[in-house]
Amino acid sequence: MSKKVFYFVNSNNKMPVAFAEIMNHLSEDNELLNYNNVPYTGIISKNLVGAVSENQYLNGRKHGIQKLYFPCGQLKEAVMYTNGLANGRFISYYEDGSKRMNATYSFGEFDVLLEVWSQCGRLRERKTYYHGKLIACRA
Repeated sequence: MSKKVFYFVNSNNKMPVAFAEIMNHLSEDNELLNYNNVPYTGIISKNLVGAVSENQYLNGRKHGIQKLYFPCGQLKEAVMYTNGLANGRFISYYEDGSKRMNATYSFGEFDVLLEVWSQCGRLRERKTYYHGKLIACRA
């Protein structure tokens, strides 16, 4: 069984604890992550199939930079969250480190520009959004 790590950010020493030790104390209710029935504040890092996630929470909601890594440790994607909604820059990479996608979210919806690149670095598509609505597209 792979080791999963859990950090208490609201404690002074941020001691890592095996995820298995605390998973029975975690629950989700209406997209709110709770630890012992209290909204969780901290970082949870998990080994997933083909990736490792690192999620930050504030008062039970995703908040701050959410990261996903390839098994080799290379960053796969990062997205900013504010109070449970994607809000800010989203960027993803191919395993070799080249850029795959760049986008901007505004409170859970695409806003402004979304760009997608091929693995060889060629821009494949560029879309412009306004408050979640596609207003222009170039392939």
